[in-house]
Amino acid sequence: MLPQVNADTRWNDLRAGGPVPLIMKARMTWVYEHLAPAGPLKTDFMASGGSKGWVARLHMPSPVVGYMIAAEVEDTSARTWPAHLQPGDLNPVTGPKIWVGLRQHDVTGSQGFDWDYLASLWPLMSAAHDDWITTGPGLPTPHDRAAWRCIGSPRHLGYGFGHREAIKNNVCMFGARIQLPADTQLGQIVDELHKVAQLLLNMATVKPPVEQ
Repeated sequence: MLPQVNADTRWNDLRAGGPVPLIMKARMTWVYEHLAPAGPLKTDFMASGGSKGWVARLHMPSPVVGYMIAAEVEDTSARTWPAHLQPGDLNPVTGPKIWVGLRQHDVTGSQGFDWDYLASLWPLMSAAHDDWITTGPGLPTPHDRAAWRCIGSPRHLGYGFGHREAIKNNVCMFGARIQLPADTQLGQIVDELHKVAQLLLNMATVKPPVEQ
């Protein structure tokens, strides 16, 4: 059974001896269960690949076949969470990140990802939030890095999963991230995601650039 939490529970409120992954799963589960976005947005909940964390997602089809306009919330510090917090340990939870962007499905690589389409969404994204993470993304694949450099948008519009994920799971995704404070209350996370849900609905009205 998952630990009990509520809207006032702070994301990183841990006590010595607590089972960290189970506690954090309870918190992300609560967030997911309290999402109520307007249609046609849908939500789902999944384990984070390669870590002890969990991901709550919102998404809807974009005007372009094969793409989803999407958002995800995840605490990427889950990769280093211990099984139990020991007395004297530093709090290992850094806070959830909200990713917003385009997810492309049914691909065998990321070469065909439409970076110009992603760039066309940036004005709406920029107007909706002023707290995007501004460091550049790590893009290990040369063609992903080259495409990212060509779009001429802020250097932080490129976070996600590229060619490696496309080869493995037939999906790639790129966008931007917001870092929430580690001590954010669960109710506040839900409020932020509902604001993001409205942004996604607005992004879905943007027609992609026409190729010359």
